[in-house]
Amino acid sequence: MHQYSGIWSDVGLVLLGLSALVLSVGSVWIRLKRLSRGDHGRVDRTATDRLERIEQIVEASGLEIERLAESQRFTARLLAERGAGQSVERSASRIVTPH
Repeated sequence: MHQYSGIWSDVGLVLLGLSALVLSVGSVWIRLKRLSRGDHGRVDRTATDRLERIEQIVEASGLEIERLAESQRFTARLLAERGAGQSVERSASRIVTPH
């Protein structure tokens, strides 16, 4: 029984290779058939409209993210300027432990 223990893995690899070969040959055959019919990757109007809407949404989102980043930079600059004028002194009697 030990002499046949690796045969199933070999059979599996052969079947995997054959299925990859069949899929690739079938894909090429389908593409050639479409090209011979004159179907050169037509895109219908609804897909074009949908892509245009997606582009507009991405541009609007980019602008909003830019505005948020600018407001965060402004807030950080204000906090840094406000904190630079104040000195923080800590005394040993004012330490509060978290427990």
